Amino acid sequence: METGRRAIPAILLVLMDEQEARNLSWTLSIHYDCIVAASSAEALRLADTHHVDAIICDAQLEDMSGTQCLFDFRTRQPTAIRFLCGMGTDSREFADALHVAAVYEYLRKPLFPELVALSLKRALEYREISSEHRQLAHNIPRQPGSKDADSNPSQTEGGTLKEHTESLERDMVISALKRFHGNQSRAAKALGLSRVGLANKIKRYAIDIERA
Repeated sequence: METGRRAIPAILLVLMDEQEARNLSWTLSIHYDCIVAASSAEALRLADTHHVDAIICDAQLEDMSGTQCLFDFRTRQPTAIRFLCGMGTDSREFADALHVAAVYEYLRKPLFPELVALSLKRALEYREISSEHRQLAHNIPRQPGSKDADSNPSQTEGGTLKEHTESLERDMVISALKRFHGNQSRAAKALGLSRVGLANKIKRYAIDIERA
């Protein structure tokens, strides 16, 4: 693989309907590396040999429930984004999946490839922004064992906790705006903000959108 080239995200489709899996894979393969499995056993075997960025799983499989499959998959690849799909007739189905397998979204059938592609795009963008957030938070300067820090937990080296938090938030907003080339609607969705909320933060931190 050439250095500097971003890897194509890998999507695992665990769907019992072969035609449904084929149609979805055909559309998604434009932007993603699609892997198809027809059972949870096959999906979990793949989890041991293939890196997966997202998994879309039927709520009901022949060998186990989709929720259990996603839970087991999560123990093997915790960073993979998990989607459960079904008819949506049982409100407890999604609640259980959310609690047990920490699913990102419930996709109601029939699956429309264009809508699934949009959900995947947003989920992967959110994960990337969240990763940058964690990295920025990790890089906040602090002085372990400092007497001043121990006596005043609201302060860290070089400024107060409030100042570092605001700096981190400002960096996240700028990062999102850069990623989406100034598109405030997409940046707001990735940050989990409303368009108005993002506009308020841009104004609060005096961010030059054209230079961000």
